[in-house]
Amino acid sequence: MIERDWEFEKIKKYKENALRENIYNKRNVKKYKECPYCGSKSFIKYGKYNRIQRYKCKNEKCKKTFSNTTNSVWKYLKHKPEKWFEFIELMGEHTTLNECAAKLEISIVTAFYWRHKIFHAIENNYKPEKFDEVVDVDTYYTEKCYKGSRNKNYTYADKVKNKFDKMYGLVPRSVSVLIAEEIGKMPLIRRTENGETIVNNFNNNVLKIAAKDCYMRTDYFTNKKLKNNLLQYNKKLSNATKKKYGLKIIGNRIEDKIKKDKKKNIMAYLTAWLSRCKGIATKYINHYYNFYSLIDSEKVFDYMSIFFDLLKNGSYTSVNELRKTHIENY
Repeated sequence: MIERDWEFEKIKKYKENALRENIYNKRNVKKYKECPYCGSKSFIKYGKYNRIQRYKCKNEKCKKTFSNTTNSVWKYLKHKPEKWFEFIELMGEHTTLNECAAKLEISIVTAFYWRHKIFHAIENNYKPEKFDEVVDVDTYYTEKCYKGSRNKNYTYADKVKNKFDKMYGLVPRSVSVLIAEEIGKMPLIRRTENGETIVNNFNNNVLKIAAKDCYMRTDYFTNKKLKNNLLQYNKKLSNATKKKYGLKIIGNRIEDKIKKDKKKNIMAYLTAWLSRCKGIATKYINHYYNFYSLIDSEKVFDYMSIFFDLLKNGSYTSVNELRKTHIENY
């Protein structure tokens, strides 16, 4: 007698196992050359669990077991693998946590921690590596947000000031953000940390990865101190670079002969993109900026390639580490 399976549960189970096995295939995961716990290079195969190869350390003081999933971004995620793909795709579409939780049938808390695990992994794997020729530098301002904070809140004076600013259309100045972008490359967007100036932010993050004769452009609305810093930097450019871009230093401003193509207003798009979140805590904002840099980049990424990049190169971040990383020091 043939056992009946009207709901095709066995086929579904087989597909899940086949996908899981393919995900953790040796081509897609980090190859272990040593035990991730003690560093011993002596370990053996130790069977399989859910078709995923496991290993055992032969060091007498360790003897721990590990697998291809150990220390991956997806460690301890108990849900089906296809949900992880879908979640990254939903993040790229900027779907809210409530919508993600409803579509994937997971809790909002789970969706929140998944999002931040992915943010941390993306921040370590996708970032501007180098600026080579002409970089447009801008500043952007936003207000502090204590959303989700347990020990910080707006004071009465803060509330009055925010209400006054909105009433008269004043730009908030609580948090300054640095934006640096070069055509064809991933932009750098970073909040100025507590106790850090916008100039230090630029020196430590943009100049650090800029080529020797990289020209820094700016406009009239850029922060005055940063603008003066850029002026001093550009004065030191080689004569060949100045001639190449037709640079003329007139008083405290620089003119060039670079054709001003109509480009996308990154600040307007960034503001519109962030507005869908209905408030982001300042302590998390750099993660959102970095993720926006990825999806705004001219280089095309798809959620499958991002998933496998994070699987192979991403590192595991526990919930406790997430909490320690985001100490409210702003």
